[in-house]
Amino acid sequence: MSRTCRFAVTAWRYLDQLAVSMRPATVDAADNTLRCFAGFLVRTPDLVGFVDVKRVHVEGFKLFFVAPSDCRRQASARNTIRQRFGMLRSFFDRIIEWDWDDAPQRIPIFSVDVPVADDPLPRFLDDVKPPVSPPQPRSPRRSTGW
Repeated sequence: MSRTCRFAVTAWRYLDQLAVSMRPATVDAADNTLRCFAGFLVRTPDLVGFVDVKRVHVEGFKLFFVAPSDCRRQASARNTIRQRFGMLRSFFDRIIEWDWDDAPQRIPIFSVDVPVADDPLPRFLDDVKPPVSPPQPRSPRRSTGW
């Protein structure tokens, strides 16, 4: 089996399993992530499959992924990086847990490789001005008969 084929067989097998319990959009995102990662890995001649992936390969992919490319003029957004590396971590975690032949001995992606999600800034009420209530309608004056 060729190197490229072994990456593809493992990735497709994983995506088939994922499709049973995940939404189609999640499977598509995992597919895109694995394609990008495998496309990077096949450039490394010492790798035969995911079983050979080490920490050094993940570090190289991190630098490759965050750098601007020819097709996109700017670097990837922080949430995109978080999503992709979270999916890769889940991929390795699952194939190791499922005891697949192409699984590495340990997960090559650490939790610190996945950026923390940005917390939205809090929105404060304007304390300077009290809320303005609408004016109350005046009742008409009664004539007292004078």
